[in-house]
Amino acid sequence: MRPVINLEHVSVVRGGVTVLDAVNWCVEPAQHWAILGPNGSGKTSLLNVLAGYVEPNNGSVEVLGRRRGGPGWQSTREKIGIVSSSLLAQINPANTALQIVISDKFGWKSFWKQLFSKDRRRGFRALRLVQCRDLADRRWGVLSQGEKQRVLIGRALFMRPRILILDEPCAGLDLLARERFLRFLRHFGYQKGAPTILMATHHAEEIASVFKHLLILRKGRVCATGDISETMNSENLSKAFGSSVRVERRDNHYRMARVRE
Repeated sequence: MRPVINLEHVSVVRGGVTVLDAVNWCVEPAQHWAILGPNGSGKTSLLNVLAGYVEPNNGSVEVLGRRRGGPGWQSTREKIGIVSSSLLAQINPANTALQIVISDKFGWKSFWKQLFSKDRRRGFRALRLVQCRDLADRRWGVLSQGEKQRVLIGRALFMRPRILILDEPCAGLDLLARERFLRFLRHFGYQKGAPTILMATHHAEEIASVFKHLLILRKGRVCATGDISETMNSENLSKAFGSSVRVERRDNHYRMARVRE
């Protein structure tokens, strides 16, 4: 089977600054990947390249067997769902969870005036997948931060993508909300037919057990990539974060702490 994602020597330069530097990365079918690195390491830029929002200056990008810019690329982009904090500013707090989920088909316009029953059925299905069916009629403005994140994932799943991109999904969540969200993510990722999940974070503690593979970035370059049991270690993370850190694994959870000198 062909890789889900294959990047070869991908570089992105913005304003004279190299934000991605000759990145090589291959994601095989049935793999979920975490992308770890400090702020400014290139995580969001990498995800935006995959989603088609950013054009690389150099290198080759192949997603779901299609090369960027080649035949069928536009239809490939439609098979990628993305959840990012940039979506939050576009949401009307008066909209219901169901309206927000279905908006992935119509954009952020007054889409509910042209809804069909099949759209509502698919919307309810997406909400069930993210354990939010009971929130269908709840307005966005009264949802908790954790509920909002799951609804946005439901929105990304509405069009049944083959790749789901999560860019810092735990940002703004308190400790308990983060644990509930990660518990949901573990459950969802192990479901049959789940899309390939790519999650960017700068906290090792946010990497759920469903992620068996890890890409570590520093200043746009790949520090390490591969099986998480081999790549998630103190040496690699110390290099990535530019400081001595210690990585511990306990009960399928990782913890990262700075080593005091």
